[in-house]
Amino acid sequence: MKTNVLLMVVCLVAGAVAFADVPAVAVTSVVQNDDESVEVVYSLTGADAVVTMDVLQNGVSIGDGALWAVEGDVNRKVTAGDGRKIVWRPDVSWPGHKLTETAVSVKLRAWPLDDTPDYLVVDLATTTD
Repeated sequence: MKTNVLLMVVCLVAGAVAFADVPAVAVTSVVQNDDESVEVVYSLTGADAVVTMDVLQNGVSIGDGALWAVEGDVNRKVTAGDGRKIVWRPDVSWPGHKLTETAVSVKLRAWPLDDTPDYLVVDLATTTD
């Protein structure tokens, strides 16, 4: 009897995990503004998540090193909803490169809050003692 109850509890928990809200992201628009910034608007559905961005040129990632000048709803916990916005400044973090609408695409990924990407925190403050 105890084995049957335990098995039933395990199945219920596994079922709840399998049908838990899974975050999903859908890009609504990608526009390059007159000031050379690139604005990405997207929707996050299913659950809150950590959203990360990759930019691809001709289907190949330009690399994280070119994406440090971003702000908005990216690289942090984002609340589910429509109209989430990212602003990327390629003129600052990827100077000397030209973007063409036909060659550039944006790939967003929504990470569940219990399975976020690795990150590193560095304190660059120095003291003189």
